[in-house]
Amino acid sequence: MSEQAKKARGSLKSGSLHAGGTKTVGAIAREMSGLEGIGLSRQVEALDIVQIAAMLAQIAQLTSTLAESERRRVAEQQSMSEIV
Repeated sequence: MSEQAKKARGSLKSGSLHAGGTKTVGAIAREMSGLEGIGLSRQVEALDIVQIAAMLAQIAQLTSTLAESERRRVAEQQSMSEIV
């Protein structure tokens, strides 16, 4: 039987008659939700990148502040040891 004849022939799916090549409402809904999921995952991925960039900036700021604090502490200790 040719491919075209197979598509034209009716078939039973889920207890109802479907012509070849047609989709059920459920199948279309699943496809649409899958496509929506792709969009959402891309949005989440973009949001994650923004959040990661913000966290990296915050880490850099905290690291800089810590290094400056440590530099001041060492300078203060040296100053105190010179006094004594």
